[in-house]
Amino acid sequence: MLLSIFVYSLLLFSMYSCFARTTKARSLLIRNNFYQKDVIVPIILFSIVMGMRYDVGTDYENYYEAYNGLSDENERFEIGYRSFVWLCHLLNLHYVFYFAIAAFLPVFFYYKAFEKQAYLYPLLTIFLFINNEYWNWMNVIRCSISISLFLYSVNYIAQHNYKKYYICSFIAILFHKSSVILLIIYPFFINNKDYLKSRYIQLVAFVIMFFLSAGFESIFLKYADLITMYQYALGGDDMSYHSYSVDNLYDEMSNTARSNTGLVKYFKYFVWLLIIYYSGRMKTFYSDFKFVIIYILFFIGAFINGVLPDGAISLARPFRFFGIFQTIMYAHFIYFLKKQKQDKICQLLYIGLLFAFFVIFYMNMMLSGSKAHLWYKFFFSNPRG
Repeated sequence: MLLSIFVYSLLLFSMYSCFARTTKARSLLIRNNFYQKDVIVPIILFSIVMGMRYDVGTDYENYYEAYNGLSDENERFEIGYRSFVWLCHLLNLHYVFYFAIAAFLPVFFYYKAFEKQAYLYPLLTIFLFINNEYWNWMNVIRCSISISLFLYSVNYIAQHNYKKYYICSFIAILFHKSSVILLIIYPFFINNKDYLKSRYIQLVAFVIMFFLSAGFESIFLKYADLITMYQYALGGDDMSYHSYSVDNLYDEMSNTARSNTGLVKYFKYFVWLLIIYYSGRMKTFYSDFKFVIIYILFFIGAFINGVLPDGAISLARPFRFFGIFQTIMYAHFIYFLKKQKQDKICQLLYIGLLFAFFVIFYMNMMLSGSKAHLWYKFFFSNPRG
C-alpha cells in the first residue's frame, strides 16, 4: 500500500509539475506544438510506469496470459488489438513494453484531445488519477484505447468533420466492438444544438435518475429474458460477455454493497448538482460548442452511472464511452471555479472539492486491499518472471 501511495503520488505530481510549468511559461507554444518534450515526456513517463506494473487492474492476468501464450484469449480479441499483439510478438517485445505501449495509446489521445486547451493539462492530470481514470485504463485495455479515440474525435464533431470522426470510430471498432455505438453519436450534434440548455430539464432528469435507481433491482432485474438478450447482443454467439446474467449481476452488486458505504457516490451526486447549477456560466466561460458536446456526454454518463446500482459492472461496461467525460468535466469545472477570482464561494468550492477528491483517492487506496488489484507492484514481483 505504501509503495502504491508513493508511486502514484510521485507520478501524479511529476506529470503535474511538467504541465503546470509548461502551460504557465509557454501556453501559446503548446497550443501550436503538441510534440515537444514538456508534453511528450510526462506521457512517456506515465507509459513506462504503467508498463512496469504487475497485477494492477482486475484484467491484468488475462492480458498477461494472452500475450505470453498462456491462454487463447487473443483469439477472441478484435482484429485491431490482435494486430497490435502480433506486432509486439514480431518485434519480440517483453511484456513490459507491451503494457507500456498499451498504456501510451489512451494517455496520448487523452492529452491530444485538448492540445488547443493546454491550460487544462494540469487538472486533467490530477483527475486522471484522483478520479481513478488511470485504473479504468489498466482494467479494460482494449476498450480504453477505443474510448480515448472517441474522446479525441470529439474535436471532429465540433468541427463537423464527419469523415475524420468516422475514421476514428472505425479504428475504435477494430479495438473493441462496443465502439459501434459511436456510429450513431455524430448526427445528434450536426445542428449545433444544446440539448441541456435548461437547468430545469437537467434537474428533472436528475430526479428521474433517483427513481430509476431505486427501482432498478426490484423492477428491471426481474426480467431475466431481457438480460439474456442483452448478453447475446454484446457478446454474440461466442458469448464473450458470458458474465452478463442475472445471477452474476446480483453477485456483483451484493459484493459491492457489503464493502461500500455509498458516501463517495453521494459526494459525486453533490458535485453533479453543482455542475448543473453552474452549467450556464461554464458554457459562457468556455464559449465553445466542443464544451457543449462534452457537457452533454458527461450528463449522459452521469445519468447512466446514477441509474445503475454500484457493482453492476457488467451492465455498465457498454457505457464506458460516456464515463470518461466525468473526469473531463471535473477538470473543466475546477478550472472554471479557480478562475472566478472575485467569487468567494467559487474559491471555497475550488479548494474544498479538490481536497475532498484527494482524500477519497488516498482513502480508496488504503482501504481497498490487495484483492482489488489497485495497489502498485513492479513487474519483477511477478513470480512467473
